[in-house]
Amino acid sequence: MPFGLGPWGWLLLPYLWPYIWYWWNWWFYGPYATWMYPPLPRESEKAMLESQAKMLEEQLEAIRKRLEELEKAS
Repeated sequence: MPFGLGPWGWLLLPYLWPYIWYWWNWWFYGPYATWMYPPLPRESEKAMLESQAKMLEEQLEAIRKRLEELEKAS
């Protein structure tokens, strides 16, 4: 029986389940789970980064435009 408590040890399992679930997920889906996400090919990574940079530039331009509008209003 777990914890040396005889048959009462099995009654503690429901109380320990959140901890077991946390460590199970951390081990299989955490930093050691590189098998789940293989690295991207260079072309795909480059395209993804270029599209992300384009989106960020558009957002930055919208922020600058809004700042100019606020400066003119005040």
